[in-house]
Amino acid sequence: MASSRPVLISCWDGRLYLLDNTGNLSATLDAGGAARLAWSQDGSFAVAGTAEGRLWRVEQSGKLGWSRIVPVTDPPLVVLRPQHQGHHHRLA
Repeated sequence: MASSRPVLISCWDGRLYLLDNTGNLSATLDAGGAARLAWSQDGSFAVAGTAEGRLWRVEQSGKLGWSRIVPVTDPPLVVLRPQHQGHHHRLA
């Protein structure tokens, strides 16, 4: 079953491409790098974000809803507690 919603593609050339349901190019946005994409639950807009902290809201029509730059930080360090030597658990 074909979808009537457009498709948003993040490309390694740093652009976002919006294709309509027939595969025709509807819009191109310069993201400055590859982006992660997520459509809203109702499909009315998508949000794109890059590792450099750039965020965009792209409407289903291809119009730019908004853009923001957010601070980029390293992920928190995850410290695992060491397991105690000599304590073994059996699986049933």
